[in-house]
Amino acid sequence: MNNTIRNTSPLADHCRRGLLALLIFSHSSALFANSAEPFRNLKQQWPVQVETLWHTDPQTIRLSTGSLQVQFNGSVLLKAPAQATPEQVIKWCQCLPAEPIQQLYLGHSFSYFRLTLLQDEGTQALQRLQQQKAITLLQPDLLQLSWQPNSAAERPIGTSAEPPSVNTQIIQPSEPVESNLAEGITIAVIDDGFRLNHAELSELRVAFSFDVTQGNWDPSPKHRRERHGNLVLGLLGAKHDSQAPEGLAPDADYVLIRQPDSWTSNTLISLQLAKLAGADIINNSWHTHHLLEPIADVVADLRQHGRSGKGIPVVFAAGNQAQLLQPNEHEASLTTALVIGASASDGSPMDYSNQGPSIDAWFNDDQSQSLGRGKRTRRFSGTSAAAAKASGWLAQQLSADPTLTVEELEQRLKQSQASVQSIR
Repeated sequence: MNNTIRNTSPLADHCRRGLLALLIFSHSSALFANSAEPFRNLKQQWPVQVETLWHTDPQTIRLSTGSLQVQFNGSVLLKAPAQATPEQVIKWCQCLPAEPIQQLYLGHSFSYFRLTLLQDEGTQALQRLQQQKAITLLQPDLLQLSWQPNSAAERPIGTSAEPPSVNTQIIQPSEPVESNLAEGITIAVIDDGFRLNHAELSELRVAFSFDVTQGNWDPSPKHRRERHGNLVLGLLGAKHDSQAPEGLAPDADYVLIRQPDSWTSNTLISLQLAKLAGADIINNSWHTHHLLEPIADVVADLRQHGRSGKGIPVVFAAGNQAQLLQPNEHEASLTTALVIGASASDGSPMDYSNQGPSIDAWFNDDQSQSLGRGKRTRRFSGTSAAAAKASGWLAQQLSADPTLTVEELEQRLKQSQASVQSIR
């Protein structure tokens, strides 16, 4: 099958019905103009202070929360019961929103909305929302400015950092069965864009695609620097033709979501689309600088309630900062995700790979061949590549036995022998 994007299918229609139009707003700083206004995140209060105007646009502000530099667009995210409606949110805030309220993610017991408030009603509406017992979380929609989707998980060049001292079990999954190429499994890849005209992707089965920043069905890169998505996709979906790369899951169906930024709302939309499209596995070969509570909520919901209760493995790259991961630091700290580190051929962690108890498995960093520009190939390594290999391994396991739960998949990882030859 060729890689034609089948957005006229019933699946695409289902995703359209579940997706509200994506809008990028600018707004006055009135809502968070007072530095005394904190917001709660993972049981901590984050003080929000206006630092400088962002560029020359007086409607867009730049905030500082300690070492985190973020951009704020005037929208707030709120968590409400799953049965809540936009009309109820309007009633709670007793205001007229600047734009239509958007439902970003519908979980088993909760729903996340994005609400953009009018300048002259922002502070009062926020106070009214904070008084509603049904709203269990309220925080600004933020862009982590210094984050790039391919920077947190690509292998650093020339690092000499010593690995953190940590007692951790090295998990080296066994070589997959070559005849099992993940047929019948749907893999969602959230990354910075995908060039589907590469010859190695000519047989790729694309079930659904979307660009969350552009609001259209074209997941192709919009900037020359966007190459990370194809590197990930090459390890997973490249066809088997006796030429490198040889994908681990070329027979799987793919959900391709371009998300080249770190707006919290965009991440929620990406995960919602992956779920709506029937993803069995969600691959994120990246992490941001700081974990925000809405992301933690959604990953936990996918793990517990995805795939009709069997759980969707949400894979994150551990990162290449040679650090010991701390609780609630970023997505690689999530115990509800499947976090993947990079190891050497002897099974020991690479010196650059983050470590810690949240890491579930280690995959060999053998600098595999993946997809370059045009018809070229290029080497791909680091925890980004390790995460992609993990998703391929998981897809093969699920293809052989679709009844496996997330917990059973984790146990299979942990039962794999370190002495067995690694995935290539």
